[in-house]
Amino acid sequence: MKAGEKAGYPRYKIADRFHSIEFQQFGTGVSIEGRRVRISGVGRVRARWHRLMEGTAKTAEIIHKAGQWFVVIICEVQDKPELLKTGQAIGLDLGIASLLTTSDGDKVDHPKFYRKSQRKLRILNRALVRKKKGGKNHCKAKRRLQRHHNHVQNQRLDYAHKLSFTLVKHYDLIALEQLKVKNMVRNKYLSKSILDAGWSTFTTLLTNKAVDAGRQVMFVNPAYTSKTCSSCGALFEDLTLADRWVECRCGLSLDRDHNAARNILNQALRLWDAEVRQNVAGSKDASVPQKPCL
Repeated sequence: MKAGEKAGYPRYKIADRFHSIEFQQFGTGVSIEGRRVRISGVGRVRARWHRLMEGTAKTAEIIHKAGQWFVVIICEVQDKPELLKTGQAIGLDLGIASLLTTSDGDKVDHPKFYRKSQRKLRILNRALVRKKKGGKNHCKAKRRLQRHHNHVQNQRLDYAHKLSFTLVKHYDLIALEQLKVKNMVRNKYLSKSILDAGWSTFTTLLTNKAVDAGRQVMFVNPAYTSKTCSSCGALFEDLTLADRWVECRCGLSLDRDHNAARNILNQALRLWDAEVRQNVAGSKDASVPQKPCL
């Protein structure tokens, strides 16, 4: 063992456990010839290119997924110029009824890709169970089920890509809650909706795009973001999940998620101010970045 651990009992290895092979050096085993891919031991294979290859190819991976073959090539590219500053900041409250609610009061509907496909998934599952294991019909039914799951996954990923790109394009600072999704999906009543929303995928894509574009994504403590008045800071002691509207003595009357998104943004701006003061105190020559507008 590499880390010095004691080897345990060997696990059972099914025939289709591994679905990919990786080549650590591009050109050794996999190379490009025109619009075709040359694979060692296979030959030249026709390929449908997702996009033109940029930069210098470093590694390659061949993946078999749902009856389809993919070649993933990792390239080293030059840093792209950062997007122009917009001077805008926004807070996002991720939810189930709506995928997210912004601090401006806008809502993005939950697409519910998995729930909308459940009827077809049940049909495909029943068809698979009726087939004899090991037979050709069983393999065909299994592949149809895999392709439909892959279709739902691609829908969710495409939606997250487009939504995260739109946010990064228009805002310099994006604030979200530091949610522990692994703990939240233990709730048997909410787990399916949470996983169908794809919060982790969305936050990962948003963070990666923000780094490339020169934007900043800040994660704040989710405690009491819904139970605190975003105007005066009062605490709503008796607020429950069934309450979707909050009202305060100071005159605040807002949707629950809109109020939470405003609290998320306020908390992120306080952290931003503290970070700027710390940087200025640490270096006299440090330039003070412009604070995003509300």
